[in-house]
Amino acid sequence: MFTERIARWLGRSSATNGINQPEGLECVISSDIGLVRSENQDLIAAIRVNTPANVGKPFFALALLDGMGGMQNGKECAVSALSTFFYSLIRYRGDTLELRLHNATIEANSCVYELAQGQGGATLSAVIIENGANPVTVNVGDSRIYSHNIEGGLNAISNDDSLEALGGHGKGLLQFLGMGDSIKPHITTLKDDHEKVIVTSDGTHSISHDAFEEILNNTPNILTSARRISEYVRWCGAKDNASLGILNCDSIKNNLKNHKDIGVEIWDPYGNLHIMWMKNYPAGQNYFSQNTVDENEKDRTLPNQEENSPDNEKKEQFISDDKKNPQGDLFPGNTKAVENPKTKRQYRSKRVKNKTQIEKKDDQTVIIDINDGDEINEK
Repeated sequence: MFTERIARWLGRSSATNGINQPEGLECVISSDIGLVRSENQDLIAAIRVNTPANVGKPFFALALLDGMGGMQNGKECAVSALSTFFYSLIRYRGDTLELRLHNATIEANSCVYELAQGQGGATLSAVIIENGANPVTVNVGDSRIYSHNIEGGLNAISNDDSLEALGGHGKGLLQFLGMGDSIKPHITTLKDDHEKVIVTSDGTHSISHDAFEEILNNTPNILTSARRISEYVRWCGAKDNASLGILNCDSIKNNLKNHKDIGVEIWDPYGNLHIMWMKNYPAGQNYFSQNTVDENEKDRTLPNQEENSPDNEKKEQFISDDKKNPQGDLFPGNTKAVENPKTKRQYRSKRVKNKTQIEKKDDQTVIIDINDGDEINEK
């Protein structure tokens, strides 16, 4: 399944800390295990989905999850939740941003509940950006979302679902992904004056608000901000995993408007995962129509697929010469002949490896196959 492939990538072994700024995007994501914890149960990643102009709008989302270390399988819960959350954003791409975030959160919650039966979970803070609409955020738990600009300073725009936020004692959470049917996500549509949006786990926003704001006000760019904040957290003891994401909303919108390659790209603090095809391939015409991912795959002829080498250092692109197939696919699949039940003819796809190899550390390209129903399977 598509979600399982993303989960394997998100859950892979990684360094104790990392920072990544996706090429061409004014966005930075970082994570640090800290000085006390033996495992980093934070998970932060960004996704950009590029659609053809005639079938939908491209979108960008940034999400942070904090696996609950005091409960069962915190990291596993976070990985399962984020892979489900990202897939659902694609699946419900025909909905409004508010409804899309709500549905994706509910499905992530259900997935974690099925995994841990209420004995494990994760927090969630996320923002989604699409041209023609204001950014929208969602949060569950005590991971936070801030806005920042020089004039207005640093302001929390999320709601802490914690006993402490209600004046109680301890760090118990009132809501988290995996709690069951009673979950109520906090959805907020941002105004135009939100220049930067910042997501943090509690290991990051444990530093004082004033120090956080001063660092943001006195750094020349968001990459420097992220590095200084991470270092400051370490200077203050780093008793918990500390993750951080910073993005410029207007810059992201401009990127979505001008970026032409069609496909799905995912970044975390340690590398990149690309799920893509040649931009001139007919796949762009139909993959992003709502039913293509979810229902109507059995009547389609799918071109070949291949996964990159195990060292993950070479990026490959694939094209097909199957001119008779009117619908290509973002996630090409079967290499064998496929009979179209509507025409009763068989077509065979052909694989051509692009001669140009682009080397980039931990930059993975994966071609996977969409089947019937809601499942997207990797070959």
